[in-house]
Amino acid sequence: MVVQRIYQTECLTSIDQARLGGAITALVVMATRLGKTITSALDVEQYFKGRRAPVLYLCHKTDILDQAFLEFKKVFGDTRTYGFFHGKKKDFENVDFLFCSFDTITNWMDLFEPEMFEYIIVDESHHSPAATYLPIIKHFRPKFMLAITATPDRMDAKDITEIYGKPVYELPLEKALALGYLTPVDYRMLTDEVQLSETISAREGQWSISALNRQIFIPKRDEEIAQLIAEYTKDVKDLKMIVFCSSVKHCDRLVSYLPDSLALHSKIPQKERDLRLEMFRQRMLNTVVTVDCFNEGIDIPRANVIVFLRSTASATIFLQQLGRGLTKEE
Repeated sequence: MVVQRIYQTECLTSIDQARLGGAITALVVMATRLGKTITSALDVEQYFKGRRAPVLYLCHKTDILDQAFLEFKKVFGDTRTYGFFHGKKKDFENVDFLFCSFDTITNWMDLFEPEMFEYIIVDESHHSPAATYLPIIKHFRPKFMLAITATPDRMDAKDITEIYGKPVYELPLEKALALGYLTPVDYRMLTDEVQLSETISAREGQWSISALNRQIFIPKRDEEIAQLIAEYTKDVKDLKMIVFCSSVKHCDRLVSYLPDSLALHSKIPQKERDLRLEMFRQRMLNTVVTVDCFNEGIDIPRANVIVFLRSTASATIFLQQLGRGLTKEE
């Protein structure tokens, strides 16, 4: 049995009230680590009230789909059937819940009738305005569509409310922290004696983010950075640390200076990435050094230190990465 948190009950009530008012779409904005996926599963349960009809769960990452499946199983167990439609699996026929990647379905749209699914969930829905995603969303005509995201704002200023309407429920990061739903943040910014005044004061657009990262995070400083990390985390109890780097090369270099750490990035085979991630979950190592693998959706409940060794112009990426360490222990 899933025990609802106060804000999840509030969210479910808001979604249901929107439906009762005639809404066929609903946008939920809920800070990362608050349980958006389990909330969507609970809404599916309250929507169908024991009835069965096909449900589509859309996202752009296979890892998130796998995790969503586990969350739905907590609610529905073996009373429903489950399928996947992505690069490795296409068991989509005669299932109650289909977990589908945007990339894969793009090339197989002729298999899916517009009204095939009664209920559709769009996870990480801030991606929806993208040219590769929007045609898929517009293709389907469900009786109800739920969009969920922690970070609705986009760098290109496209407004997802033009697709889904104004949020029916919002619980942003700052409010969740103030209400004690997430762990308090001890945020520290460390500087050194590297002179970057010319870089920092350069006209907007003169420096790309990749160029800025190359200028700041240079190989000869990696050992010093690792020493600083060790110094500032030496008193952290049960250290579980994620270090975000600026590139794959930077990631691989830094691992050699950080004890009890492994790299986790796109150049590592999927099976090995899964193994390393599970080792981190099971406390077999205390540090993973990564590039962008943990930006969205992935459940790392025991991360308690996040280190940013990269620059980003995206508030979405920053908040997603920060969120990896905000889960409050029960």
